[in-house]
Amino acid sequence: MTENESKEWEIKDPNAPDNTTQEKQQEVKNEPPKSVQDSIASAVQQFSSFQDQINNTSFNKKKSKEKPVKTKKGGGFAGFIVSIITLVFLFVILCIAITYMVKPEVDAEAEDIVNRIDELEMAYYSTFNSFHFIKETSYDKILDVDLSGSKYFTAFEVVPKKSDDVTTEKCEINLYGAKGIFSIAFCYINASIDKFLGDGESDDKLE
Repeated sequence: MTENESKEWEIKDPNAPDNTTQEKQQEVKNEPPKSVQDSIASAVQQFSSFQDQINNTSFNKKKSKEKPVKTKKGGGFAGFIVSIITLVFLFVILCIAITYMVKPEVDAEAEDIVNRIDELEMAYYSTFNSFHFIKETSYDKILDVDLSGSKYFTAFEVVPKKSDDVTTEKCEINLYGAKGIFSIAFCYINASIDKFLGDGESDDKLE
């Protein structure tokens, strides 16, 4: 019998410890039981589902708090209308202020023109025993009245005066020009511009 054969037929001691068996038992002891693993897995799954619910709830709350931005239609047109109304209001205030400021000057000019025409008409009446009636105009050759240089009044007329719808021998003098706040303001601004331009031209001529 050879040495190899003697090794194969070597009788193992039953009381000797089996290394493989001990290792397997150790692994079995280290591994948790299946019921514990299942409990841990279910607990982890429940925790993850609970966390997902919390995240969804917070997202929905944020979404509900966020109000949708409403776009206003026609905002530009409404702003344009408001701007126009504001400008008109300021223009009216300006015209009222100018009228209040220059009203005495307007009244003085009107009184001066009427008195001058009235004196000429009375002189004409004393000569021809009638008045010289004039249609609306800025210049009359016979009376030699010219309103082209006037600041607030641009035309005049002389018509028969009526009393209770009955024409009398007297005459009535009417002036045309600055009679309202807008016309007075326009005449004042126009005269101011002409004066400014005239002063500029006179300065240029002096240079």
